Amino acid sequence: MDMDEKLFRYYLDLKSPEAGEWNSSPQCLYTEMVTRDYIRKSFAIFDGIKVCNVGIGAGDWDDYLGYWLKETGELTSIDIDSEICEMFEYRQQRERHPNPAKVICTNIFNFDEPVETFLL
Repeated sequence: MDMDEKLFRYYLDLKSPEAGEWNSSPQCLYTEMVTRDYIRKSFAIFDGIKVCNVGIGAGDWDDYLGYWLKETGELTSIDIDSEICEMFEYRQQRERHPNPAKVICTNIFNFDEPVETFLL
């Protein structure tokens, strides 16, 4: 199966019975909104800012962080699952995300960059 077919299946799975019920729930949407608002109000963006997110999942949070950083900083997204990493990286490329994440597939306990390097 090529990457476009995998991406198509990924989009379909976002609304599957298993994920769709939670992803569409008021609790999920509210949590997302409150968290994004908190980040936007609590942290100032500056040139060269580096942000790290551990656990890509569906990639929505990583997408948001990339947009939030605009062209002033960089996002590193880490996940232990190689399929999630591959799909997220491909999806951001295919969707032409304006500030795509640097994707690293590793166990966070094996990540060799100092935590102090990142804001989050």
